[in-house]
Amino acid sequence: MGDNQDYRQQALSCDLTHMEFTTPQETDDHNNQSEINLNFTWRTDFSEWMIPYAVQEYPQFVRRSNQSTTNFSFGVSRMQFRCLDELRGVMEFELRGMLDDYDLRRNLADHVLATTLASVDIDILAEGRVLDNIYLDVLVDNQHIVFGEINDEQFNCMVPAVDSSIMSSLKRVAVDSDQNTSCSICLEDLSPGGDNDFEEALSMPCSHVYHDYCIKKWLSTSHYCPLCRFEMPTTN
Repeated sequence: MGDNQDYRQQALSCDLTHMEFTTPQETDDHNNQSEINLNFTWRTDFSEWMIPYAVQEYPQFVRRSNQSTTNFSFGVSRMQFRCLDELRGVMEFELRGMLDDYDLRRNLADHVLATTLASVDIDILAEGRVLDNIYLDVLVDNQHIVFGEINDEQFNCMVPAVDSSIMSSLKRVAVDSDQNTSCSICLEDLSPGGDNDFEEALSMPCSHVYHDYCIKKWLSTSHYCPLCRFEMPTTN
């Protein structure tokens, strides 16, 4: 891309999926139980973004790849969990191998404490039940951002598909649970969850299938199929 400059940054998101509680009846050594377990599903992605000077000032998403997903856990004492500085210290130590940025580790500790306390039902505490396990989904996105002038070919890639073609050309299809198909935009499975036998997705005219939200968002910035570069109509 010529003289374009680039920089890299990490973006972090964390979702509290659920919590587990114990009661004195469930364990004889309840009063002596010292730890709350933090259980992580940790995903690391790499994404590429472009900021074309001639088009707009905000980054345009180009592509994403998934490096790894891993599960791990560690315990913190109840006293440490109640004190933000103590929780930060534990997470600073435990997450050094997973997260390089010190500020992101601190932000994650803040988020875990705030969302957990906000989600604890006061009725549960009134019943004498105490927090035992916290389950969290974390995504660390390693973003590579390129900016500068772009040539005509690169500009053409950033032209969105016309809205009418998105509405008329994309067809709803049922993805069977046995197909083991994934969406190549977000890299998540297209297979259904829960008690459903199939999930509805959107198929492009080239027959490639994606999540509804993913492909509509993609076509709002590029008129090419992410896999085969089939061209959707544009306003140009």
